[in-house]
Amino acid sequence: ERVIGIAGVRAGPVLLEGGLFNGDEPERPGQWPRFSRFGDSWSSRLTLVPMARLELQGSHAFVKSPEHRGGAGTDQSKWSASGRWSGVIKHMPVYGLVEWARTSEADGFFVFHSFLAEGSGDWGRNRFYYRFERTERPEEERTLSPFRSLRPHFENSILGITRWSIHTGGYAFHLAYPPARLDLWPLVELSFGQIREVGAGLFDPKTFYGKNSFWTVSIGVRLNLGMPLHRMGRYGVAQDTADGMGMEHHAHHE
Repeated sequence: ERVIGIAGVRAGPVLLEGGLFNGDEPERPGQWPRFSRFGDSWSSRLTLVPMARLELQGSHAFVKSPEHRGGAGTDQSKWSASGRWSGVIKHMPVYGLVEWARTSEADGFFVFHSFLAEGSGDWGRNRFYYRFERTERPEEERTLSPFRSLRPHFENSILGITRWSIHTGGYAFHLAYPPARLDLWPLVELSFGQIREVGAGLFDPKTFYGKNSFWTVSIGVRLNLGMPLHRMGRYGVAQDTADGMGMEHHAHHE
């Protein structure tokens, strides 16, 4: 998807990372990045680890014309901040994460916010977890398929903004097979979501989606095999902050 160069330095509990990449996103599955655009976008992240198992981070990025491969689209400015903690309370492993993010497009003409809070607790082989996420997303002009957006994308392709608020509660049970180093986590999740329109626009979520709220039930199995891997979005010197515990949030803002 992108050509990325990342450098990082760590001094005690302080980590500083910087990255260069090409801003264009792929227009279709399997499309290579446009190498000539490498370096037109950048990101930086400051991470503090003030105590064991506590991690605080703030990041900022400038993305050049992400929705138009040729570079003629609007630019995006991104900010994010998060706090992550994992530890043990009364012999029960506990994990928590809070994250906030903001994206400004077209010099602030469009602004999108997101907020995430999630936590989990393990009681023996039982894991209980809860997640709340609220995300504002652009509702773009569609092609003949209502599930695909028009590309290349210009700012006038945004018909409105919707805010998605989702509560998710889940339960997982731990099954382990030590000889094979295989962990199985059968799980069930129940989610309730609401969709609201933000500001003025031509897009009506109830007309398009059929309703303003929804329920979902998910049943599945998570498999872990072999050695544990580091968290998504953590590279080089920042990789050491990963402790592999919890639900492993996979969002990053590069």
